[in-house]
Amino acid sequence: MERLISNYGIIDIDVAADGRVAFGTQSNGVYLTNTTLDTPLPAGANSPAGPVAPTFVSFGSYDAPSLAVVISGIEFEDTNGNGVQDAGEPGLPGVTIYLDANENGVLDSGEETRLTGSDGSYAFLNLTPDIHTVRQHLPTDHILTTEGNDPGVYLGTAYIVGSGGQMNYVEIDALTGNVSRIGAALSPGLQGLIRTNSGDIYGIHVYNNDRLYKVNRTDGTLTLVGDAGGQLVLGLAYDPVDDRIYGVGRLNSSPADPKYLLEIDRLTGQMTELGPGITGINSVSEITFDPVNRRVIAHNNDDDVMFAFEPDGTPSIVSDLPDGTG
Repeated sequence: MERLISNYGIIDIDVAADGRVAFGTQSNGVYLTNTTLDTPLPAGANSPAGPVAPTFVSFGSYDAPSLAVVISGIEFEDTNGNGVQDAGEPGLPGVTIYLDANENGVLDSGEETRLTGSDGSYAFLNLTPDIHTVRQHLPTDHILTTEGNDPGVYLGTAYIVGSGGQMNYVEIDALTGNVSRIGAALSPGLQGLIRTNSGDIYGIHVYNNDRLYKVNRTDGTLTLVGDAGGQLVLGLAYDPVDDRIYGVGRLNSSPADPKYLLEIDRLTGQMTELGPGITGINSVSEITFDPVNRRVIAHNNDDDVMFAFEPDGTPSIVSDLPDGTG
């Protein structure tokens, strides 16, 4: 029962399940029959002796359309690599921007795309309200300098407390720092995870037989790619421009010193030594790829030396920190 105030006074109404309205008694004793709220009572109308069966009046309605979502932006030439479009940095035309519907980091068939205009701009119009992930297909010889509004996640492995050294595959939210453990304990444990342009995740196991593994991001399961054929330090590095996976170490057939930049075949796990190598590097815990100078960077724990390899394997000392400060 609802109560309305109208030009007839206070009216009690019943709303039926189908949306029709039944008018009941009026406070001044007048009953409404065969009329609507906006129609005056006929001249001389009086209150009947008793209630009159109510008249049903149908009301039309419609579903208001949801507000459309628009996502737009600019692809630009970040000449100084600072992640911001500065004065004089032009937009890049003809770049593919896409909505990564399945969150796999790859442009798949059926995913919505746009090409940037002459000024580098793009827009997705009339999207449904939802969380949309926007990615770009990097132009040749370009690297990404800004991650947009959501930097995504970091990949890694984390020890399981009290497990005797077992690990989980984990993803770390770059905004909140929350760590999500995915799947059962890894067998074996991995070090140095990297993600390639295709969205595939790789890691290495460096104890006993050094091997390359592929990681299933959904459930954390591992697929053996193959034996590396050598000894690697803890870590991998990835060059997204040349789409190459690197390690640091040596082949089993090589002497213990020097250590080399190694290119790793993602189909077989086999390594290839590059360049002349560098001596005195015996305790490297991690390596990474420097996208600005386009080289592999590593840190030697024994003497706190930062060193680098060019893509052809040419080594150099980046910095020599005082012992114990690194």
